Amino acid sequence: MSGTILVQNLHAGPSVYTDEAGNRKIPYEWGESGHPDGTDYQEVPEDLTKQPPFRKAVSRGIFRLIDENTDQRFMDQGQRWQDQRSAVFAATESVIDRTSERSMAAVPCIGPGPQGQPCGAGVILTGTSKNQPPLCQSHKHLATTYAPVVDENGEERWVRATMAGRNQVD
Repeated sequence: MSGTILVQNLHAGPSVYTDEAGNRKIPYEWGESGHPDGTDYQEVPEDLTKQPPFRKAVSRGIFRLIDENTDQRFMDQGQRWQDQRSAVFAATESVIDRTSERSMAAVPCIGPGPQGQPCGAGVILTGTSKNQPPLCQSHKHLATTYAPVVDENGEERWVRATMAGRNQVD
């Protein structure tokens, strides 16, 4: 096609650019980068590629002009932008602890409730709270009175330690 340039979407998701030059509003749509149907490539009018907002998108690495006359300055600028983003991403990733246990479970509070029944309020357990009894905020102060025991089925559960009276026999 004469007067057109092939443009590739480099973004991980679909991209839309609306040409708002003059009185017209023409949307151009690209599929995600690497789309199997090739919708990540689109022919656009050469004038579109000269508009400052579109050139900015090219320099930011969202689009790539597929043409033997592609201006190398914009390709270099886009690479610098990508390098900066990669450096920020790497710095952010370096402070995130990906090895920590992040599982969560909601369980009922085992603290004392009315009429001798367990409290039952919801407690969120995380991987870091597995060594603590499941107690709600109202009963957290009782944590030292609970101990893990293994029942007859081989499952671990928490029980509250109590003192037996002198004449009490189990």
